Amino acid sequence: MKTELVEEPEQLIETLKNEISIILSTTYNELDNMLFDEIEEDNLNVVNRMMNLQLIDEVKEIKHNIFLDVLNTYNELITEKNQFETILKSENKESEYIKEECESSMKRTLIFSAGASLLLPSFIPLVLIIGIPRIGVDKLMKDYHDYRINKNNEREDYLKRTQEPLYEFTDRLRTDYHKTNKELKELEERAINGDYIIDELKEIVNPKRVGLEFIELEEKEKVYTKEKVNK
Repeated sequence: MKTELVEEPEQLIETLKNEISIILSTTYNELDNMLFDEIEEDNLNVVNRMMNLQLIDEVKEIKHNIFLDVLNTYNELITEKNQFETILKSENKESEYIKEECESSMKRTLIFSAGASLLLPSFIPLVLIIGIPRIGVDKLMKDYHDYRINKNNEREDYLKRTQEPLYEFTDRLRTDYHKTNKELKELEERAINGDYIIDELKEIVNPKRVGLEFIELEEKEKVYTKEKVNK
């Protein structure tokens, strides 16, 4: 599950949750449709045991992949945030220094131009030719570094605002992941004994278990369409 950072943190989290809701809802419905009416009664118990063990493995893999993908997304965010903060400190320090130099240069040029104009009025055109372009260059340079500082600070704020809700969601999935592994181990023993475990598996993959909405099959296209519009 490769998820790129989008314009707002809320969109990133919503996209992740929608993807996971669809996966879990689809799995829930598939489990609900596991019927073996066409199997002869003598073989039904054996088939049920084999099928239940296979379903347990599939549910385990699905829950593992979901947690791992979200965890990797969070870790990638933290890595980017740490790397960016190091770059930000260096760039902002450099920009602040250059801004100060540009401001000092503009002041010196203005003072020199004013002084030269008073002492040597006949050289005013020359003073303007030399002074005005220099001031313009310094102004452009100062504006650029103002812009760079602002963009850096905006990016830092974005990463910070993304980290908190993504951590909360990752932690919720981590808790459910460990709980799921424990429950599936218990279900394996029951499956070997031939017990009916579909209902328990359905509850494990129910999106509501991790605070997500259950998405009906006909709603999938609406979710995908909404995500495309938001992008």
